[in-house]
Amino acid sequence: MAVLVLLTVLTVGAALFALWVERRLTVAFDNQKQRQLALDVLSSRNALLYLFSTHPMHPQGLLFKETGARSASALSSDPADVALIRLDDRPYQGYGDCVFSIQDEAGLSTVNFFVRYRLSTLLGILKVPYADRGPLMANLLDYQDGNDLLHLHGAERKQYVDAGLPSPPNRQLFNPWETAAVYDWPAHLSIPQLARMTTVSNAGAINVNTATAETIQALPGLTLADANNILRFREQYPITGIRQLELILGKRMDHLDMEIMFIPSLAQRLTFWDAARHRAKELHILLTPFSEHGSPWIIDTPVTFSTASFTGKQFGPGTDNHAEKLPFFQKKILSDKPN
Repeated sequence: MAVLVLLTVLTVGAALFALWVERRLTVAFDNQKQRQLALDVLSSRNALLYLFSTHPMHPQGLLFKETGARSASALSSDPADVALIRLDDRPYQGYGDCVFSIQDEAGLSTVNFFVRYRLSTLLGILKVPYADRGPLMANLLDYQDGNDLLHLHGAERKQYVDAGLPSPPNRQLFNPWETAAVYDWPAHLSIPQLARMTTVSNAGAINVNTATAETIQALPGLTLADANNILRFREQYPITGIRQLELILGKRMDHLDMEIMFIPSLAQRLTFWDAARHRAKELHILLTPFSEHGSPWIIDTPVTFSTASFTGKQFGPGTDNHAEKLPFFQKKILSDKPN
């Protein structure tokens, strides 16, 4: 009987030990995968900064040589050898398991110095009732302006204190995610979705070659059907002028002459997607090619966010997007061998 009990104890102990070993191996494997992914992300980021610094811009994105090139002047004249990374937030495969997307911030509407019509339209796309949009924009103005005067239906320090919230800083937002701190905003709309639809880096014209469908709809006189027509056309050809845009849409667009442009800006949003852990990290990059000192770019306001609630075009769990593969990222950035 004692032998039987001993054998049972040993069997249970061996099973528990095997289970412990299996769990430890799983944790070690996951940690190794995360370390490798972090390395792939860093390598992909550095490669993209290199490309931005040395290669020419196309109206739709970044041109580069698929086989690798040391400078923009080394681009091949063969169109088959030249690739384009579009700046419209579509996913691309970087090094290893890294997936990234780039959004030209001139393709987004701003939440700093915002145009009321554009922001109101975006709030409507996010299902905010029309009657609530005015007070929400008044709250945003009170959050940003440099005084403690209260806008009609707005909120200043007293309203924040009464709600148990930090007082408004009375400055422009550092990034769109900061709208989560604006009085009453999180209760009325999805802050993550708004943050991905807006910027703080562009308060001027909208680039129709990189703009999101939501941003295009936020331009006066344009509809969802117009946005879809623009998106379909620019998949094949860049839009280069207002008259071409009129032909695409079949109507006059003179009122948009000062509200749209056709080239990328110097502000780019770079996002790295981690579908396995339902999260992503975005970096805001300001290109400074004419800087006399320092690097030709500035990296600002990194933000890590959950992708679990995102659907539709956003890359991640529950979407039908697939990352486009680029042969460039199967090679080293700089090679000692001649091309």
